[in-house]
Amino acid sequence: MEWKRFEALLIEQAFIFEFFEHGYAPERGCCASCGKVAERKCFLKCAGCQSILYCAKSCQKLDWSRHRLTCKKVDNESREYLRENGIKISRRLVTLQLNRYWSSIVSLAQKHRIPPNRLGVQVFHDVAPFRIKVFDCQNVGKKIYDFDLRPIEPLIANEVIKERTKGRPCLMLVINHFGGVNVSYIVYLEEHLDPFAKKASQSQCGALVDEDGVLLFPGAGDIVGLFINKAHQYSDYNWRKFWGEKPFVYLVAEAK
Repeated sequence: MEWKRFEALLIEQAFIFEFFEHGYAPERGCCASCGKVAERKCFLKCAGCQSILYCAKSCQKLDWSRHRLTCKKVDNESREYLRENGIKISRRLVTLQLNRYWSSIVSLAQKHRIPPNRLGVQVFHDVAPFRIKVFDCQNVGKKIYDFDLRPIEPLIANEVIKERTKGRPCLMLVINHFGGVNVSYIVYLEEHLDPFAKKASQSQCGALVDEDGVLLFPGAGDIVGLFINKAHQYSDYNWRKFWGEKPFVYLVAEAK
C-alpha cells in the first residue's frame, strides 16, 4: 500500500512537471492596490517583504502608507527564502494542487468550521504522500501551529483576509520543506473560491492526504488525473513499462 501511494505521487509529479514544460497552469497574481488580476510574472514584487504584488510603481506608492508598517517588520530570513528559485517551483506545484484538490480542501475547512474568507492551507512536502492541513488565518499569531511564526506570517494572514473581503480568490499557503523549513505565501487560485466546489473524483491520483492520513482526491474533470488514467491504460498498469516508455512525455505533447 505504501509503495502504491509513493508510486502514485511520483507519477503525478511527472505529469505535473511535464505540463509545466508546456506552459500549463500559470500562476495568478493580483495587484494589492488596484485589484488587477493577471499572471504572477506580470507583477512587481515588494522588495521589502517579497510577498505583496503590484502592477505598477504608481500602485505601490499609493499602497505604501498602508503596507509600510507591516512590511518593515519582515525578517531577513523570510526574505531570503522567498527569493530562492527552488522555493518558487515548490509554490507553483502546490498552487496547482490547491486548484485541483479544492473540493477536498473545502470539505476539510467545513469540518474544522473555518470560514472560506479566513482559510489558510499548510502543505507538508517533507513526507510522502504530501500531507495537507487547514487553519484559520484570523488565529495566526494567537495559536501555535506546525510552522515557525515570524513577522511574515501575520502580514500574509491579514493581507489574505483583506483580499477575500474584496472578493479576490486567494488564500494563505504555508509549505513545509525538508529540513524543517517552512515558507509562507499569498496564492491566487484559478477560479473564485466556491464553497460548493465540484465533487471530488476517485482518480488514480494519490499525492495528498489530510492530517489524519486519509487519502484526498482531485475535483471532477481534473485534467492531470485524466491523463494519469490514460497513461495507465497505455502501460497496462505495469510500472516497469510505465517508467520505461514515459507516457507522460508524449501524452502531454500530443495534447498540445
